[in-house]
Amino acid sequence: MWRFCADGKWQSLKGEKGESGEQGEGNQGPKGESGDSSSSSFEDAGSSESGDLTSSSSEDVGSSESEESSSSSEEDSSGSISPASSSGSIYDAAANTLTDLRDGQVYRTTTIEINDAEHGIDYSEVWMAENLNFVTASSWCGGGSETTEGDCSVYGRLYSWKAAIAVCPEGWHLPSVEEWVALITAVGGSSVAGTMLKSKTGWESYPGVENNDTYLFSVLPAGYRSGDGFFYFGYADFWSSTEYNGNYAYYMDMADENNGASLGHYNKYFDYSVRCLKD
Repeated sequence: MWRFCADGKWQSLKGEKGESGEQGEGNQGPKGESGDSSSSSFEDAGSSESGDLTSSSSEDVGSSESEESSSSSEEDSSGSISPASSSGSIYDAAANTLTDLRDGQVYRTTTIEINDAEHGIDYSEVWMAENLNFVTASSWCGGGSETTEGDCSVYGRLYSWKAAIAVCPEGWHLPSVEEWVALITAVGGSSVAGTMLKSKTGWESYPGVENNDTYLFSVLPAGYRSGDGFFYFGYADFWSSTEYNGNYAYYMDMADENNGASLGHYNKYFDYSVRCLKD
């Protein structure tokens, strides 16, 4: 769990309540209904409305930056990529795309830049604007219901934590809990992060809930898969690379019925979405 302090920093409360987290693969069912887990919402870190807010995605092309590759990929005379670069990725800053050379899939990206001197925020990062959809062991299509998988082409895949920590393409990484904290703080704090980062479409409508996708991060309710193999919709849960203990890891959560975002820690055998962050 995390607490926002008067000095403007987030303080980790890990272990403060003495949670042992001794659940293994048998931890089953919806979050909060069974097992010893913890999730805590951020307190609002302050609005960034007065700051200089900019964002670019594949919908807003105009940069003259050259295409960047995280591998030394070379093309032969036929235009095909050499096998030596098959594990790399290509980031095109002008088109705001990431090409995963492992399977050829192309993802939208978004550059989130926020300069808010009043609140001490100077943030600039490049994120995937879609959920990762790379096929690997211990992964399933998101957006499913009960025991039926959803549509990978829309929601990407859900990964166990063990699979998630190694699944991002070369040149990108699974964000740490601190990097999720930095993003949520930069966009205005936990009480409005959902409004700022969720897709305008695809979510169930609730009174008072606004999904503006201000930074073109475009979060969809891919849901999650529990330890007993059931899929739950109406949520967006993303793994972090940060462990809480041997059985738990930190994740970021959004839900369809509110405007916020929260961080918690939960069983590594649950399956959540992955958003990769540029190195």
